[in-house]
Amino acid sequence: MPEPAKYDLIIEKIFTDRFDGGTEGFDFPRSAINAAANELGLEPISNVGDAIYSFRARRELPKTIRDTAPEGLEWTIRTPSRGTYRFELVQRASFVVNLQLAAVSVPDNTPALIQMYRQNDEQALLAILRYNRLIDIFTRLSCFSVQSHYRTSLVTGAQIEVDELYVGIDRHGAHYVVPVEVKSATDTLGYNQVSNMFDLCAQKFPGLIARPIGAQFIDGENIALIEFQRRSGNLEIAIAEERHYQLVPADELPREVVEEYGRRTVD
Repeated sequence: MPEPAKYDLIIEKIFTDRFDGGTEGFDFPRSAINAAANELGLEPISNVGDAIYSFRARRELPKTIRDTAPEGLEWTIRTPSRGTYRFELVQRASFVVNLQLAAVSVPDNTPALIQMYRQNDEQALLAILRYNRLIDIFTRLSCFSVQSHYRTSLVTGAQIEVDELYVGIDRHGAHYVVPVEVKSATDTLGYNQVSNMFDLCAQKFPGLIARPIGAQFIDGENIALIEFQRRSGNLEIAIAEERHYQLVPADELPREVVEEYGRRTVD
C-alpha cells in the first residue's frame, strides 16, 4: 500500500477513536500511530514523524476528518510537548501563496557556482535569499543570518527547527528576530510551523520584535515571501504581508521597469 494511503487510514483511526463530536481539540501520543497501524493490520511506519509532517505540509487531512470541523474552522495537528501530538481547530490550517500577485523584478546576485551545484529547492532558496538580500528588501530591515537550521526546545519540551534565523535592526535602532521557513513549490506552510516560529521568538528572544516569514518558490522561478502576525489574543495567525520577487540578470532588467518602481515609491 502506498504510504499516503496508509497515512490516511492511520490518522482517520486515531481521530475517530478519540473525537467525541463536541471537543475543540485532543491529544494523542506518538505511539498511537503505530498502534493504529497494528490494529488495522498494516506494516508499522518506520518514520513516524513523516506521517504527521505530510499532513502539515504536503496534503490535506482525510475528508472524513475535515468534514467534522465547524464552518470557518479547520483541523490542524500540533506538537504541544515532546512525544505528544494534538488535533486542534484553527481558522486556517495552512497558508497558500496568492498566485494573483505581480512579481517585483530584482537583479540576480546569486553566484553562478551556487546556481550550478544547488542540490534541492529548499536549500537553493535559502542561499538565494541570503545572496540577494531578499529578507532585507521584504522587511525593510538590515538583517543578518544567525544560523541555518536553528534547532531548539521550547518550555513544553517540544523540539522545533526553523530553516534560517535572522536578526535585524531598523533605522530607529529597534532589534528584530526573523525566523524563516522555506518550502518547495509543491509543499504548503502549515499553521503549526508558523505557530512554532512565534513560540521560538517569544521564548528564546523575548526582547526582540518577532517577524516570522515563510518563503516559497513559485513555478520554480518566482519567489513568494509571506510575513505572519498573531491576532485574537495571540491564538490565531494571519498573513500580514505577501510579496513576490523575480530574479533577473542585471543586464536584462529594463531601465523603464526600475523607473516605474521609483514612481510607485513616490506615490
